[in-house]
Amino acid sequence: MIEKTTGGLGQDSVSSMVQEILRESAVLANVFWDVSEFAEPGDTSISFPRNTNRFQVQKLSGSQKGDDQEVVIGFDKLDLDQEAHIQWAIKKFDQKKSKVAILENAIENATGEHAISLDEDLRDEFLNNNTITSLTGGITQDNIVDAIVSANLNRLPKANRRWIFGNSGYGALLKIDGFVDASKSNMEIVKTGQIGTLYGVPVFESDVYTADEGAMTYEKAVAYGFQAGPEVESQQAIEYGTGSKRWVMDQLYGVKAMQGGLLGVEIKA
Repeated sequence: MIEKTTGGLGQDSVSSMVQEILRESAVLANVFWDVSEFAEPGDTSISFPRNTNRFQVQKLSGSQKGDDQEVVIGFDKLDLDQEAHIQWAIKKFDQKKSKVAILENAIENATGEHAISLDEDLRDEFLNNNTITSLTGGITQDNIVDAIVSANLNRLPKANRRWIFGNSGYGALLKIDGFVDASKSNMEIVKTGQIGTLYGVPVFESDVYTADEGAMTYEKAVAYGFQAGPEVESQQAIEYGTGSKRWVMDQLYGVKAMQGGLLGVEIKA
């Protein structure tokens, strides 16, 4: 019989642990918009507010009074139509080890794999809905500047912009003197051996993004969210010996491109 229990860990503790590991391990989860805070227990979709205002500036003089402009808040919906399922078995606990510590380690490893899957989904949603013309010629200082110009010309929102680079693309950045030589850049962009920002925009290196490419995007280009709490259940797994247990973790989540597909500027090889 399946038990809704996690040994020495409560369901809330497991949910909190899973969400924390996901955010730490999934690089693109730190790039895009997490709307999980709007999730309600048991729901298979998340409704979240979206500001749709277009205010008009009025020029007044003397004793003129301004006109009230109604604040309109629209709602968008994110379907939790993806299910991450991970199942594992733990053989009879070694009496010298903590049961809770073993379970925590298993949950951490399982969630780490889910983080990779989430990153791949976010990457695909971004790339499959990107409508801004790509720049070609690889990761160069000129292309970085041209990407910023293109983003501005296409009115890409300036709030919370981010750079994403694949592994080779990030490596190319480290070979550009203008970014790593402080005497040339005169900018505090290199911290602890890594490029932290480019022209004021944070840099993220992703293992799942196209290796030798990069892109400028912004936080609300893609929304994603998790159900209010993942389900973690266990049952006896006597085929592995008495005291052994099988664990199952199911996590509903969804990803969605926002802003009508205006997501970012790509730099390709």
